Amino acid sequence: MHHPTKSNSELLLPVYFRITVAGKRAEISTGELTIIGNWHQAKGRVKGTGEKAQMEYMLLSEMIFVIMTYFTLWLANEHEGAGK
Repeated sequence: MHHPTKSNSELLLPVYFRITVAGKRAEISTGELTIIGNWHQAKGRVKGTGEKAQMEYMLLSEMIFVIMTYFTLWLANEHEGAGK
C-alpha cells in the first residue's frame, strides 16, 4: 500500500503485491484501488464486512492464489533443472 497522492483526492490508494524471490524484490500493481480506511496495514489485507470489502478481499485472495500457483510451478521447474 502506498501513501496517498494528490491525484487520489478521495483517499483511494492503489494496491500492490510485493514479491521477493532470491533476494530480489518486485512490486506488481493489482490494478485495484481501495479506500485507505478499509486497509488493515499489519495484515496487508482489506478489512470490513461489507459487500465491497468482501469482494475486494475475494479478488485479492484469488490473485494471491494465482501468483502462488505460478511460483510453485516455477520452483518445481527450477528444482528439476538443477538435477540435470
